Amino acid sequence: MSKYHSKKVIFGNLSFDSQGEYYRYCELKLLERAGEIGDIKVHPEFPIVINGHRVCKVMLDFSYRVLKPKHPYHTKFEDYKGYDTVISKLKRKLLLACYPDLDLTIVRKVKSFPLPLNVARPLDTRKGIL
Repeated sequence: MSKYHSKKVIFGNLSFDSQGEYYRYCELKLLERAGEIGDIKVHPEFPIVINGHRVCKVMLDFSYRVLKPKHPYHTKFEDYKGYDTVISKLKRKLLLACYPDLDLTIVRKVKSFPLPLNVARPLDTRKGIL
């Protein structure tokens, strides 16, 4: 448990820093099954380079492609935040300064989810997907 009382979740070969982040992943997998999004990636990384010097790297929670309706094949990025710290706000500003065309959404705490954590099981354990 972290200082913000989040519990780490391991699902297949994926690791999530909180239950809320895991629940958001489950929501994205449902949207993928419905054909609305695709190509979900977990924890994409972005190096922050300023004047040729690597300052840090920023790891977001998810990226995916929107398949319909408004912007087909547009890549979106999400960062789940149960609590937004000063450091995360600073890293987000650096990220948007270095990657101004990035479509980043901050997802706040998920209030409820239809599947309890202990009931969620992968349908295909070979691939580790829902």
